[in-house]
Amino acid sequence: MRVLQFFVLFFMKTRVFMFFFAVLLLALPVFVRAENAETDMKVLEQVKLNFKENMINKGFFFDFPQNDFTFIIRPDGLKRPTFVDAKKISSEGMVFPERFELVSERIYEYEIYDPMAFNHKIALEFEFRGQDFSDVVLHYWDFSQNAWLPFPQSNQTLGKDGVLRGMAYATTLRMALLRDNFRDWGEASWYKYKNCDCAASPFYPKGTKLLVTHLYNDKQVVVVVNDFGPERDVFPNRVIDLDFVAFCKIANPGAGVIDVHVQVVPDDFVLDISDSTNEPTQEEQPHD
Repeated sequence: MRVLQFFVLFFMKTRVFMFFFAVLLLALPVFVRAENAETDMKVLEQVKLNFKENMINKGFFFDFPQNDFTFIIRPDGLKRPTFVDAKKISSEGMVFPERFELVSERIYEYEIYDPMAFNHKIALEFEFRGQDFSDVVLHYWDFSQNAWLPFPQSNQTLGKDGVLRGMAYATTLRMALLRDNFRDWGEASWYKYKNCDCAASPFYPKGTKLLVTHLYNDKQVVVVVNDFGPERDVFPNRVIDLDFVAFCKIANPGAGVIDVHVQVVPDDFVLDISDSTNEPTQEEQPHD
């Protein structure tokens, strides 16, 4: 009887072992593929930093050889020594959001090896140079959603020196410079904000100068971006939200929404107002 019990228990334990072994074999290719998704990425350039104790109060920044990407750690941005890794990786095989195209073939990434060393009260900063960034939207890779998402407008600015600056409160970040192919054609709405030739844009950084053309009467107005909006997830067809004063120069505010073309212009651009089409009619004059 005892011999029979022994064989029964041995058989049951063996079956359990074989079951888990079979599950492991089936799952192994999945883990291998997931690992390869990261390891197969081609690293184009890489800079590693041993962030030491004496750097904490001073901060640190380092550039890539082409001086097109700078990673900045402000004083007290890290609380203790750690290793920091910044690199450019190939975009080969990556899929980007519909409507967007990659400005360059490089993806930018940084990683702080010890997350506990990061001071979450001080943002990490980065700068991009060497290209025209006037129509570029900085995106980041959301690992939880497996998707490229746009940076908040408040976290990216385009300086008059042509440098695109960004900031983030993340210990690991992958970034891409993307251009929206459909950002220049669409609808324009209006709202009362500063009573000036200004506008809100979901794409262009504050300070960008834009020429807005009404597609049906050819009237034009030059505005400066000073606000963010409209929200593209709520109004997917709207490419700009004009201040009331600016809207009245190209259309009757009673129209509400009009079709426009938006074009980036240099800071010294001056609109030719000699053309009578740019003179607002009496009903289009701004009013309270």
